[in-house]
Amino acid sequence: MLTTVVAFMALATDTGRLYFEKRSQQKNTDIAALEAALRYCRDNSTVVQTAATEALDRNYFPGLDDGNTVVEANLSGENTVQVIVRQTTTPSLFERVMSLDKESLVLVTTATAKSCEPRAQLSIKPNIATVEDGVLLNLLGAPDDSVVIGGDNLVNVGLNLLDFLDLLQVELGVADYNSVLGTEISLLDLLTIALDVLPPGDAADSLTLLLNEIPLASVPFSDITLGELLTISPNTPRAVLDTTIDLLQLVQGSIQLASGDHVADIDLPVVGIPGVATVSVKTTVIEPAQISAIGNPNEDDISVRSGQIRALATVDLGGVSGLTTGITDALSPLLTPIVNFLDTAGFGGLNLIGSVGNLLTDIFEFLLTVCNGNCPQRNAAYVEAVSQPLQISIEGGTAQASTGTLISSPAYLCEETRELDVAYTANLLKINIGVMDEDQVFSNNDIDVEPYPIAEIGYRKVRPRSCVLILGLGSCSDEQWEQDNGSFVTDAKSTAKRYVIAGLGLRLSNNNSVTDTSTQLLSPPLSSPDLPNVGDGFEYRETSGISLGDVLSPSDIEIIPYSSSEAGTLGATLSGTLSLLDSVVDALLTTVAGDGGVLDILAQSIVDELLTTLGVGLVQTEIGGALTCQSSTARLIQ
Repeated sequence: MLTTVVAFMALATDTGRLYFEKRSQQKNTDIAALEAALRYCRDNSTVVQTAATEALDRNYFPGLDDGNTVVEANLSGENTVQVIVRQTTTPSLFERVMSLDKESLVLVTTATAKSCEPRAQLSIKPNIATVEDGVLLNLLGAPDDSVVIGGDNLVNVGLNLLDFLDLLQVELGVADYNSVLGTEISLLDLLTIALDVLPPGDAADSLTLLLNEIPLASVPFSDITLGELLTISPNTPRAVLDTTIDLLQLVQGSIQLASGDHVADIDLPVVGIPGVATVSVKTTVIEPAQISAIGNPNEDDISVRSGQIRALATVDLGGVSGLTTGITDALSPLLTPIVNFLDTAGFGGLNLIGSVGNLLTDIFEFLLTVCNGNCPQRNAAYVEAVSQPLQISIEGGTAQASTGTLISSPAYLCEETRELDVAYTANLLKINIGVMDEDQVFSNNDIDVEPYPIAEIGYRKVRPRSCVLILGLGSCSDEQWEQDNGSFVTDAKSTAKRYVIAGLGLRLSNNNSVTDTSTQLLSPPLSSPDLPNVGDGFEYRETSGISLGDVLSPSDIEIIPYSSSEAGTLGATLSGTLSLLDSVVDALLTTVAGDGGVLDILAQSIVDELLTTLGVGLVQTEIGGALTCQSSTARLIQ
């Protein structure tokens, strides 16, 4: 019995001893590989075998002098060293104590270390000098969008990433930076920590004012993770993180991410269209921006992107100077016979644009009419241009930059000149122009786009309140117009019920198509001396993206004759007449959608102002890069 107990004790003791010897040997092998790799990186003339042996000797690793330990060190890649340590030992402690026949056991440990790896950082941001306070407040759903926060103070302000991550790590109570990126945090807490990192000044003051609005906002913000806005390679040394990220991009991206499906209302200023001061825009964020990324350009696809949105712009074109005249001039070859036809069909008071003139006398002058309160009604024909608001919907809008797309390996150069290759692309996914249902625009379904009536022919019902006419002599007074509810209201022509006969509609229905510029390389590449090391800023390069105006050509837009089902044969006849002349269609397209036309200017306003302000830049996008050729650290890769 005692023998059995002793045998088990010996087995347990020897097993534990061998385990700890192997563990200690592995630790020393790791240290030897790390030191040899780092020394070789700093001086390529270093003999890695010697460097590894010296590292083991400094750590008093046994067996180096008596031949019981054999060290092999070899280069296994660029700045990569593999160290193999073989140590001969006695398998059993009891063999030594009892002087039994000694058997030998060889413990083998292997470590591979890589050092002086390159690190690159990319950043993407819209090239803007100002930020409308109302845009930021509307994104928040703030109750008062007239609050002055000084959004311009947030432009071109850098936030130290290392300080930001360190403070987040403490506040979140997590072990490492990867956990910081993956742990949920509220919008208010995230931006409050960013404020704590900022030095005192205008940017901090503006961010404080913005933070004060968050608790008052109507939007139910959800918690977010920083990793949805930033990408950091897991093997990135701490020293490399001593760099900056763009404060405005962090603020915009985190708000967009936290607000989810919230639809913001924004009044966007328009320049270049007399008669239109603003465009009413509703927008929601589909995907927030990835504002910065850090990694190894040898191994990681370092990618950044601007955000994606869904937006619906609505604008009243009725007051646009010259537009209605241009449309009616383009339609004049068709309008004259139509006017004559309507006159013979019993419609009176036709007036193309503007007031009806002396309508009551015009339509009743040949009648014998004496009435008061029960006068007969007549149909007053009209031809109107741009009689209702135009709508433009956009879904998408992404600018992307990457070190891993269409770039031959490696994506960087570290010689006398340092270079970093960056590929970029801009996408504009879906565009629709016409008349749309707002709920459908902000759903995930395709949008039913109805033609926008650029010219509409129809009639309204009108009667006088009282009339005394005998053979054209006398007068009628007080125009009364039929309303949608069937009542007749005095001097209410603008709200009168319309009976549409026919018209010409404009439509661009692009639900299923994707407009995608080809991926291109920045040319010339980002290079020294302008290309800084990671942590010393960025070399920014403006890219030539796309705008909505670039993809709107007259050939993509439909001019569609239409008629009302209630108009019967008359509507079909007029619709057929409107479809006869290609020259008329071409003239309309030039007026509305040609270079410098209304759609062209609106497109630029929507894309260049709205998307850029929201950080969803397709044009005026800046891509920034930084490259450190050799970091001062080494890491184990096996």
